[in-house]
Amino acid sequence: MNDIDTALRTLYTGRADRAPSGQDLLTAVHGRVHRDRRRRLLATIAGVVALALAGGLGAAAVLRPKEARTLQVTDGKVVGPQPAPVRVGRLPAGYGRPVVQYLAPGVWAIESTRTGSSAVLAVQVMRLEPAVRPGPGARRTVRVAGAAGTLYWLPPTGGSSAPEPGNYEPVGPYAELTYQRRPGQWLRIMSVAPTGSRADVERDLLDVAAGITDEVSPVADVIRMTLPDGTAWGRVLAYGDRARVKLVDASAPAGAVSLNDRPDSRGSDQRSRVTVDLVDKDSEEVRTMPLFVGQGRTLASSEIKPEGMVFDLGTSRQFLHLVAGSDRAAVILRVDTGDPLADVGRLRTLAESVRLGVDAPIR
Repeated sequence: MNDIDTALRTLYTGRADRAPSGQDLLTAVHGRVHRDRRRRLLATIAGVVALALAGGLGAAAVLRPKEARTLQVTDGKVVGPQPAPVRVGRLPAGYGRPVVQYLAPGVWAIESTRTGSSAVLAVQVMRLEPAVRPGPGARRTVRVAGAAGTLYWLPPTGGSSAPEPGNYEPVGPYAELTYQRRPGQWLRIMSVAPTGSRADVERDLLDVAAGITDEVSPVADVIRMTLPDGTAWGRVLAYGDRARVKLVDASAPAGAVSLNDRPDSRGSDQRSRVTVDLVDKDSEEVRTMPLFVGQGRTLASSEIKPEGMVFDLGTSRQFLHLVAGSDRAAVILRVDTGDPLADVGRLRTLAESVRLGVDAPIR
């Protein structure tokens, strides 16, 4: 954890009772200070995705197959991650159109929420075999398209708390199907907070697996940018009115997805070089940035300088910049000051290259 993470935890824990629900790190912070964390977090996910699918949040992470989604290339660099190599063709009744998240090089998550419910179904696609989930759940071997698969079932646990980032065990009810679909392609299909009996939920997972095809599924097109030399897309997530992108070292090998990287708990040990947060320029996160460096004041969006603003805290640097072509959007770049990418000129070049994708939650 770096100094920025520590400051975020301190600030948002103190404001948890009145702060808006956060994303990624902030989701975990808010989750720990609320008594009914599991219900609140799952309800937030359900509401966000349901509203997005209904158009209530504009274009937030909703796939639009009819719009141009050809990967853009600038100066020889792809400005969007590769699409998932599969398509989910069959979902249980009541689940909405799936949203494609990019979790890591070679890892995707295709997620859907049941309308009017906190239930989430996710299909994770990865190149490497995932770890076997530990814990008290029941496991049994099944056949999936002729291949051996493992079904994991955790009955209702009676708890009311969402899992902590370091806890690999989900809160029941929870079901998971893991199998190798083909050489170099493993799938983990998860059902979070499902309704119905164990037999019904397991049948749903097997039905979803049977409907998966080799058609590609584009990642939610929320941010486009020119990647700095030596970096690659590491993570692309969209939540409500913001999105987060992590850029990793281009030489980093593809890794197995974390057991805790689920729709209800975005735990990840991914080492990123730059984190890019797309936010509303009038958001609390932007307003409170000066507090992180001891300036004792807040920042109005009208004060954001055209060339960007730097906020340093220990070994962490945050660079705030408005997004070209948008009246509302801003980006916050987060980087360790020891990384060559922390050079203000390079950060400015990266920020200036940012454009909103067709699924951007802010226009």
